[in-house]
Amino acid sequence: MELTGADQADLGALLDWARELRVQLGDLTVARPSLEDVYLELTGGVR
Repeated sequence: MELTGADQADLGALLDWARELRVQLGDLTVARPSLEDVYLELTGGVR
């Protein structure tokens, strides 16, 4: 899934919240989709 402007705003709000409350987001990752992820999204395949 590609990050849209709304997704980026949500991510920013999450990071602001975590920073304000000193919450560690150790398992949070943001990555580009793999070629397989893109293919499955385009073809409606299930992972």
